[in-house]
This record gives sequence, structure tokens and C-alpha cells, in this order.
Amino acid sequence: GGIATLMEYQRGTSGDRGSLLCYAHSGEVTGDFDQVVGYAAIIFPNSSR
Repeated sequence: GGIATLMEYQRGTSGDRGSLLCYAHSGEVTGDFDQVVGYAAIIFPNSSR
């Protein structure tokens, strides 16, 4: 999917690593932890700037 593509692209660039800004999952909102969907905000800084 999209995340795997981004990670593969990033590996071929300047070598910067992503930084996790925030992680959450749907169980935190619904209270149902049997099946959850995870969400993450990740930044990939551009070292050329």
C-alpha cells in the first residue's frame, strides 16, 4: 500500500528517518479493543533545506 511505497522511496533518498508525531487507534475512541484500526502521523524531514 501507500505506507510501504513511501518507506521504500524514503530508503532510496537522503537516508533521513521518519519521526513519529502521534499514534492512536480506534479502540481509544470506541472502547472496543477486539478489532482496532491504527492511525499514525509521521514526518519525513527534508535534509536538503
